[in-house]
Formats: sequence, structure tokens, C-alpha cells
Amino acid sequence: MLEAVGFWSEAVGFWSEMVGIVSEAVGFWSEAVGFGSEAVGFGSEAIGFGSEAIGFGSEAVGFGSETIGIVSEADGIVSERVGFLVSIILSHVKGVSLFPIELRLGNKEGEPVQQGDRLKVTGMKADGVPYRWFTATVELVEHDHIVVSAPAGEPVYEPSGSWTARMAFRTHFWLDRPYNLLESPSMLYVNITSRPIIQDGEIRYHDYELDVIKRPGQPAEVIDQDEFDAAIATYGYTPTFQEEVRKAVDEAIHLVEHWGT
Repeated sequence: MLEAVGFWSEAVGFWSEMVGIVSEAVGFWSEAVGFGSEAVGFGSEAIGFGSEAIGFGSEAVGFGSETIGIVSEADGIVSERVGFLVSIILSHVKGVSLFPIELRLGNKEGEPVQQGDRLKVTGMKADGVPYRWFTATVELVEHDHIVVSAPAGEPVYEPSGSWTARMAFRTHFWLDRPYNLLESPSMLYVNITSRPIIQDGEIRYHDYELDVIKRPGQPAEVIDQDEFDAAIATYGYTPTFQEEVRKAVDEAIHLVEHWGT
């Protein structure tokens, strides 16, 4: 009997240790997710941090030990796990795709992107379905900025078919800005998008419909408002998200109006 009690005591001690580890994990997770409303807008007002917005059940995020594998080892609190959890939550929150889930500047071999590399550029709808893609050559790589270019005649692909670029163009991507800029002899064209994901020989981004166009000698113009209105219903853009998109539009207008100055 004493032996059994001793075994139970040991088991309880082990459980207590494991609970302590989970407690530490939750604390670490809390710190990791608490990015601050300024950095990611993780406040309840910014993205509606309620069970309805995020679906904080095991179905939406899979918060069971089987799905996430919370701490099966004593030292299992690793940044990869936390990053995985952040990815899952961000991917389930409507209207936060302006924020990056993943940023890794690397080519197919995992090496840093360099001038002269050929990358696939893919634009996706908010639900992740590609709507346009082409291949371009890296012109410039900075710590937060990459420029790719394509010559006249470069094929551009869409689900319904393909077409050929009539003139050369270059596209600017910033890792910390919610838009990209296409530069050609005839215009400046800004897509309001997520921040780019640059990985495995590809630049990917989610497109949020609204665009800003600036032709020589003309003021900047906001276009595709009708597509944005339709997307609000289709993809469930929240009022907060719509406001973020409008702010990005204002930034884009300022950018093209002062481009090259």
C-alpha cells in the first residue's frame, strides 16, 4: 500500500511538473501572441479577438494536445511551435491578412535571394486562390525591399488563360508595407495587398482589390472600388480591416504622387 502511495505521489509530482511546463508554455505563448496592437493590431478592437472572429475552439485552431502537440517533452517550448500557433490563428482570423504570416527571403535552395535570380510572382485572392502569376528577374535586394523586372513579351498567366506583357515592367515589394508597386513607362500601378511572402523561389501576396493608378501628367486615381465592395461580402472583410485597406490606399496615393522626387 505504501509503495502504491509512493508511486502515486511520484505520479502527482510528475504531473505537477508537466502542468508547470504547460503553464510556462501558456505564459510564453501569451507573450508571443501579445505582439501589441501597434505591431499587429492584436487588440480586441483591431481584429475582434472574440470566439466568433477567431473561432477559438478546437475546431478552428485545434487547441488540443493532439493537434498542437503541447509539450510532450520537458524542453518542448520552442519558437517553431509558437510560430506554428501564430500561423494557425492568423490564418483563421478574417481581416488580418494585411499582417504577414511568414516572411523568409529565400530561393528554392533556401539561400538568400540575389540579383539575377528568377522568381515566380503570384497574386492571390483573400482566400488564397491564385488569380495571376508570372516569372521575373531580381534587380535589387535590400533588407526590406526587393525589385523584380520582366521584359516586354513576358507571358502572364491567369486561371482563364494567358496574355503577353506589351512593355517591360518592374515591381517593387516591401516587407513592411501593405502594397506593391508596378512601374512601367506608361504608369505607376499600386496593388493594395498583404505584405509579401518570399519563399521557395516565389513571391506571394494576397490582393485586396483596391488599386491606385498614376499616369504621367495626371493625378493618382483609386480604382476597382466595385471589386472591393463585392469582396467585403465574399470574404467577410471586417470594418477594421476595411479601414486598414483605406489607410494603405492613402499611403499609396502619397507614394505615387511623390515617386522619383
